[in-house]
Amino acid sequence: MTYLIRVLILLALAVPVAQAGSPYKNLAFALKQQKMTDDLRSHCQIPASVPDEALRQRFLADAPHHDQLLSVVQALKTNDEPRYLSRLAEVHCPEAERQ
Repeated sequence: MTYLIRVLILLALAVPVAQAGSPYKNLAFALKQQKMTDDLRSHCQIPASVPDEALRQRFLADAPHHDQLLSVVQALKTNDEPRYLSRLAEVHCPEAERQ
């Protein structure tokens, strides 16, 4: 009986620890997205006055060059900084929307 109580206590303590890892992973993912957004903004010399979402939509609308972006994403996911920077330098910068 004592053994069962110890196991239940350990399981009860393990659940919050496992859940605590989840927000950290989400935060890391969001920061990586922001890193890529910031790097694309810098690479393509897009002014800070252009909102992040408009910048993302500009790249998403540039379908012929999605493969370039996917190679940048893959390098970022694997934390391969030299490859990330190399692939980022090759990204085609989409034209700004005409108004």
